[in-house]
Amino acid sequence: MWKRLSTRKILNHPRLTVVEDKVELPDGEKTSYLRFEYRGDAPTVIARDKNDKILVIKEYFYVTNEWFYLFPGGFVPISENIETGISRELEEETGIKVGKLTLLGNFYSNIRRTETKVDVFLGEDLEKGQIKLDKEEEIESHWLSEREIDQLIKDNQFKNSSSLAAWAVYKTSTKLKQ
Repeated sequence: MWKRLSTRKILNHPRLTVVEDKVELPDGEKTSYLRFEYRGDAPTVIARDKNDKILVIKEYFYVTNEWFYLFPGGFVPISENIETGISRELEEETGIKVGKLTLLGNFYSNIRRTETKVDVFLGEDLEKGQIKLDKEEEIESHWLSEREIDQLIKDNQFKNSSSLAAWAVYKTSTKLKQ
């Protein structure tokens, strides 16, 4: 096992804290390791309406200067209940309130640098709420069939790794229940 000897903050920003750990490896060698400080998780929700259409958002991202298809979700701080947080994120991004959440599974978003986990929820019993986008968010909402989402993936139009992993969790969990 690795042993953490010390930790120091390299960068402290409201959206990201980078820390450097001094660690001792199993063979006794000492080295430094960069990671992101754990502040909470980043769940996503696959919201499905009564007609089996699934809510997909198309969001602009500055770093790549591209629009990406993905499932709604976002950061939920440690202090907030995960179901409350994902419900809040869904409504803020899309104006949709969720009545029923079912945890389908989870995965880690970047296991080399953070403990941040992505819980994948199925959201049902949907109703209208109010959109409250951050000033840095440009989002369009689309209701698509599973087949249309699969086609977007096949056509390399659905490229966000967390959403692709969430889709795999969703497809696997719904297939196993049949």
